[in-house]
Amino acid sequence: MVRILIILCVLSVGAAAAPPASASVPVALSCERAIAAAERQGRTAPGLLRAIGLVESGRRDGRGERRPWPWTVTAEGVGTYYPEKADAIAAVQALQSRGVTSIDVGCMQVNLQYHPAAFRSLDDAFEPGPNAAYAARFLGSLYGKFGDWAAAAAAYHSQTPGPTADYARLIAAVWSGAPVPVVQAADGAEIVRLPGGGQMRVFRSAETGGHGRVFGVLN
Repeated sequence: MVRILIILCVLSVGAAAAPPASASVPVALSCERAIAAAERQGRTAPGLLRAIGLVESGRRDGRGERRPWPWTVTAEGVGTYYPEKADAIAAVQALQSRGVTSIDVGCMQVNLQYHPAAFRSLDDAFEPGPNAAYAARFLGSLYGKFGDWAAAAAAYHSQTPGPTADYARLIAAVWSGAPVPVVQAADGAEIVRLPGGGQMRVFRSAETGGHGRVFGVLN
């Protein structure tokens, strides 16, 4: 997702507590398992990191259930799901070759510009274990700053008041298990109706060629 402002975080990442996506864990479950391990290790609020992952990189699996996807790339207002890690890495390298620096990667959509020391390599960035572990550490650092998990979750995306408020409400809804319907507006755009009023625009809705819908605020 596009971030206008976010805290520069240079927390080091420890050893991954979950197996890589290439191991026996199915790809569709790899983010969830890594996130669960990172929540335990990072002692973040139960279920909050998973809610963030669902909003940041969630896509529907073959049974229609939304799960975070490890090979998600977001840049220039476009979120894309790639079928293989190599495809995601190649996409990031192509963006970087054009001078694009604000790129969100992996299960937890860690921004490479604002978190330059997060990963040893792009291969590492797209592994669910290191990606989720870093996100848990970053979320924990935000909790240390704000003293509130909901505020920490809101700041995970941005600290710009308008987008932060909308994002916080979406995270809160997903965290609580409340339904978050997506509707089509008169102009054809897809809109997330937030519980209690308000809405967020969905910035990509294509479902072919490895692309998929990703929630986001167009700033």
